[in-house]
Amino acid sequence: MAEPVPTIPVSAVSVEPVSSTEQYRFSRGHAPAEQVAEVYQHTRSAFRHSYQKAERLFSGILIRGKRNARYLYDEKPLQLVAGIAAASFLVGAALRVWRSHHA
Repeated sequence: MAEPVPTIPVSAVSVEPVSSTEQYRFSRGHAPAEQVAEVYQHTRSAFRHSYQKAERLFSGILIRGKRNARYLYDEKPLQLVAGIAAASFLVGAALRVWRSHHA
């Protein structure tokens, strides 16, 4: 059973006073449009950068994988077949052991 989460002592929390303009802004429930637009543009730019970086990474991995597979297919076909056979045997043995324990 999960243990209860300890509470944070009130003395550990620091509270700073809020100016009247900030109080008004927070009481109205929205921030100025310029701030919202700036945060949106920054978030969109960061997302675009992350997406492009991930796309380049996965594209490179895919290209290298295709190149390695083509090399094995062309230059070492017997080793490729032997590797597939060994992997299939190990997967079959693992499934048989797993099935015997969960039947």
